[in-house]
Formats: sequence, C-alpha cells, structure tokens
Amino acid sequence: MASRIRKARSTAPAATDDTAGDQARLTALTQIDADRALPFQVLLWIGIIDQLATTQANRALARIGLPLPQFTILNHMVRRDYETHTVSALAHSFQQPQPGITKTVAKLIAKKFLKAGELPGDRRSRVLIVTQAGKAALARALTTLAPGIAMMFADWPKEELQALFTRLDRLKTWLDANRNLTDQVMQTLKLKGTKG
Repeated sequence: MASRIRKARSTAPAATDDTAGDQARLTALTQIDADRALPFQVLLWIGIIDQLATTQANRALARIGLPLPQFTILNHMVRRDYETHTVSALAHSFQQPQPGITKTVAKLIAKKFLKAGELPGDRRSRVLIVTQAGKAALARALTTLAPGIAMMFADWPKEELQALFTRLDRLKTWLDANRNLTDQVMQTLKLKGTKG
C-alpha cells in the first residue's frame, strides 16, 4: 500500500507554469498592504453584517407572510413617497434586473398592497402606488422587526449609534453617486472588462 502511494506521488504531474503563476498572483493579492486592507475589510464586514441581518429579517418576516423582497419594496416606496414609482425606477434604485422586480411587484399587487395606474405621458409604464393595506402590512412588518433590531443595539450608547450612522450614510451617499464605479476604475486603468 505504502509503495503504491509513493509511486502515485512520484508520477503526479508537476505544476505547470500557469498554475505557478496563478498561485503567485493569489499570494500577491492576499498580501495587500495595510492602507488598502482596511477599506477592503470594512466592506467585507458590511457584507457579513448584511448577510446576518438579512437572515434574521427573513425569519421574522416569514411569520407574517411578507418575504423580505416585498418588504424592501414597500419600505422603499413609503419612505420615498415623494417619488414616482414604476417597475423600471425600482429596478434602477435596487440595481436589480427588471424581471425580478416585476415578479415581486406582481405579488404585491395580487395581495392588494400595491395598485398600478396609468403614467401620464407614457403608455408603456404604469405608476405604482402603495395602498392602505400595503401601508398596514409595512407597519406590521416594522413592528415585527423592531424587537430584534432593539436587541442588536441594546448595548450601544446613542452617541456611538449616531456616529456609526453618520459614517455609513457618508459611504452610502458616495456609492449612490458613483454607481458606475467599475466603469470609472476600468477607464482609469485603461483596461477592458472581460465578459463571463
């Protein structure tokens, strides 16, 4: 048995230059200098927080029959009730493909949480409006989420929470104003992105 293992090891193909090059590039990427590592870690932490919070929200909202994507659209529309909402506008806001938003909107209309009407000057689009039932569903969802959110920040002094919000708002505002960041970076580096 041991002789067979030794033989297998001796006959294993040597790493190709391409494999060695890939390994070298991976090593270089993992050894990012401290100035660049901290911003990357901040974004990584935000992503992890989002994943954990989303999981908790999904569990809570499942109890009242309002999946998170439906809650997110209702919350967005009520919070920004001064805007004209259409499927394409929602897709742009959430940076998601329009078919996915269309499906979620259709479910909200079926529940009578949204209603669709004609958009003046544009026969192809329909304006979306949150109904009273939709506002009530959103209020129920916020009430359902509130205890868990309160527990998350129970040990945070108000000043620390406000400071965190202020810094996150600064980052959110910058990202919102720079939605074509990848294109900007590629143009700066004079590189072309590859598909796939």
